[in-house]
Amino acid sequence: MRPILYTFFALLLFTTCRKDEPRCEEMTTTYNYLTVTSLERTRYFTDPAFDTVKFKSNSGDTLIFVKTDCDSTWFDEFKSYGNPACGPYENVKNLQITNTYKTIKGEGLFKVKHSVSLGNYEDYVIEIYFLNYHFNFGEIVFMDVNYKKYFGIMKFGNSIYDYVFYEYNNNNPNSKAIGFMSPKFGLIAVNDSLNMNSYEIVK
Repeated sequence: MRPILYTFFALLLFTTCRKDEPRCEEMTTTYNYLTVTSLERTRYFTDPAFDTVKFKSNSGDTLIFVKTDCDSTWFDEFKSYGNPACGPYENVKNLQITNTYKTIKGEGLFKVKHSVSLGNYEDYVIEIYFLNYHFNFGEIVFMDVNYKKYFGIMKFGNSIYDYVFYEYNNNNPNSKAIGFMSPKFGLIAVNDSLNMNSYEIVK
């Protein structure tokens, strides 16, 4: 009789202590698109007038960039159970649109990427490559005057830009180069205090 009782209690203990394994299911695919509102945050993708972008420097030079290509790419974000026995249960595909420009006056790089952010919260990110600088601007803070990198109003000649935000150069945070973004336009100015270089948009 005792061996039967021991077996019963052993099975009961095993059943009680065993963790429930997640149920493995077939992976689904979800698409995150850039919204019309998001694309209208800047004019790079909606206004043909921004197919040509001009900047002038503090040395008097003018840089002129002309759009040559617009590409769409999907970036995969896999969600899993955290169990090696199960593969991912969802693949979230995030859209990114990139405008590439060529220089027709001066030398340098200009490229704009607009994408759905990968992270803990959904945001739309505008990345701008200008010469040897790279700036990331998150749309979630646009129009938020309490954001710590809110600058306010900038004026160049007769042009006034409001709700201006700034970000530091990602390529070299120690360079102290700052990019200024006006949501209605895009990148409007760059100030590199270390190298004594500055640029402002010409419109």
